[in-house]
Amino acid sequence: MNEKEDYIANLKKKNTKVYYRLCLDKYFKAIDKTPNDYFKNKKKKNKQYENDLKKFVVSINQLSPVTQKNYISVVKNFFIDNDVEFSTKFWRREVRNKIEDGGALTLDRAPTTDELKKILSYGDLKDRALFTFLATSGMRIGECVQIQLSDLDLTHDPGKVNIRSTYVKGKKKPRWTFISDECKNLLRSWLEVREYNDNGVKRKESERERYLRITTAKIKSCRPNKTTVDTHVFPFGDCEARTSWYRLIHKAGLTKKSSETDRYELHVHALRKFFMSELKLELPEVIVEAYAGHSKYLDEAYKRYSLQQLGDFYKKGMHRLLIFETQTNLTEINTQMVDMTKENIGLKKRIDVLESIILNEGNKQLAAIQELQRNKK
Repeated sequence: MNEKEDYIANLKKKNTKVYYRLCLDKYFKAIDKTPNDYFKNKKKKNKQYENDLKKFVVSINQLSPVTQKNYISVVKNFFIDNDVEFSTKFWRREVRNKIEDGGALTLDRAPTTDELKKILSYGDLKDRALFTFLATSGMRIGECVQIQLSDLDLTHDPGKVNIRSTYVKGKKKPRWTFISDECKNLLRSWLEVREYNDNGVKRKESERERYLRITTAKIKSCRPNKTTVDTHVFPFGDCEARTSWYRLIHKAGLTKKSSETDRYELHVHALRKFFMSELKLELPEVIVEAYAGHSKYLDEAYKRYSLQQLGDFYKKGMHRLLIFETQTNLTEINTQMVDMTKENIGLKKRIDVLESIILNEGNKQLAAIQELQRNKK
């Protein structure tokens, strides 16, 4: 095992291993070297390591500043793990100062409701349940695929999801978030056990169990230990979820990419952006950011509001997150009600005037009749 694989083997999380391997592969490709015996005679080669690192910094300068910093961080930790450290002066001048400040290069955007409806119309129940879950909960895809059946409470109003600290990236803070009624119905359909005929065999299982049984049978040959015992709401990884999303946006013809990064504008993370941008039109920013799991806002939100209050806030903004159901335009309805009220007030005034005229005319006629009767006597 070379130094790279030895370093990666000591990492705990599967996704972290995948990402670190990607970064280190890019590093060795950029410097045109192999990880075999890379740290042999490290004291004599320190200057060479500096040159390699400078070459790597140049090779990734077309990426976003955030991505550059992440790649550099991985490589730096790789060096530290192998007892190679650079001077502060070198790091400041040749690495940190070469990376521009800023965020992502891609001007991604949140999908519109009509675009989401179009995209999900090409999906099956699994796709609709998964991506509606993401769009109405504000969860990251990595958190979503870790949610267990026991983390869901579909009897709560609105539907409630427990996001454990072990699911969260960065600062490990657990939180609650909520899902729309529309999403609850899709999840119930995904989890509901029903009886149906499967190629002549009668079975009682949910769509989720059926999916798990079929996929387990398909990959059993390459993963003998794979079983149908899985307690995840969505029994697959984030890689498969992303693949499903890209398949759907291709079918919907919504595949525009950023010219700077060649990345889809409507990537999976855009569902999280949809969630936040829509709810912020109705709810305080601190609450929406807390739903999304931004640690800066979590403590403030949970100190200020109870779980019941957070749920009540969500219900007020939930209509913003509807995808398939018709959204009620409350502003238009309120305007119509005001107009009708004004019209009714005008009609009542006219009716009052007419009643007064009729009453006066009636009194005059009655007086005339009484006068005629008196004259006859």
